[in-house]
Amino acid sequence: MPLYEFRCDTCAETFTRLISWDRRGDVRCPHCGGAVRQLLSTFSTAGTQSGGESPGGGCCGGSCG
Repeated sequence: MPLYEFRCDTCAETFTRLISWDRRGDVRCPHCGGAVRQLLSTFSTAGTQSGGESPGGGCCGGSCG
């Protein structure tokens, strides 16, 4: 399931939720219960670049030495 960011229209609380695409409309503010708007979030994709490193340049599950 994807992780979405939301902001409350009432209290401006910002929070994230791990929720399915079709349940996004059911999300309410955990602080005040108000209506929320989904924020535009950044994302990353898995893969390699020509040098063989991941786009983040970090270690992905292997032993980093």
